[in-house]
Amino acid sequence: MNQPRCIRIFYSLSDAEFAQSVLLEEQINSYIKEDKFGNLKLSDLGMVPRFRLYIDMSVISAAALCLLNRLSGIKYIEGFNE
Repeated sequence: MNQPRCIRIFYSLSDAEFAQSVLLEEQINSYIKEDKFGNLKLSDLGMVPRFRLYIDMSVISAAALCLLNRLSGIKYIEGFNE
């Protein structure tokens, strides 16, 4: 990816992987990165885990439209803007 951009943060890996599979159906490449504090997972520190879904900036509009209707009901962090 030339210009990776986080399009959404998920609280579970399974939700992030589902979103990634939705994007893959539309041939949009993505990757998932778990938030960590150094080498420790957030859950190891008693915090809620977070998984960021990254896509290339050049397809951000297509990816957003693709995910819009398919991810209803999955909780996300309000106001996140990166």
